[in-house]
Amino acid sequence: MKSEEDLPPLTRQRSNTLPKSFGSQLEKKPQQEKAPNPPVESTLETILKKLQEKREEVNRPEDIKDMTREQIGGEKVALQKALLYYESIHGRPVTKSERQIMKPLYDRYRLVKQILCRASTIPVIVSITS
Repeated sequence: MKSEEDLPPLTRQRSNTLPKSFGSQLEKKPQQEKAPNPPVESTLETILKKLQEKREEVNRPEDIKDMTREQIGGEKVALQKALLYYESIHGRPVTKSERQIMKPLYDRYRLVKQILCRASTIPVIVSITS
């Protein structure tokens, strides 16, 4: 008597209820060539332009020292989205030149995060005078 391991794999008829493209690697056509990624410098330029437009749109100053806590929170979200956009195109910066180009943006994001974290850990003492 043969065990299950000795039997050849059984092939089944394809289900007619599922689309042909569903789950089959063999029948898939090779994907179209993706457009080449733009250079890192032009992506950074685009990001900086969008960040500046966003600041002007919500009347947020460029200097972090002039921002309120709410504005710093908005800046953090904008920077985070910008960095995620960059990383979706180019991935994390790995080469020395990529890291050098992106360093100011990552540094600003890190600084904004530190300010928000520090501000939330400082206790606020409210004195009630009667």
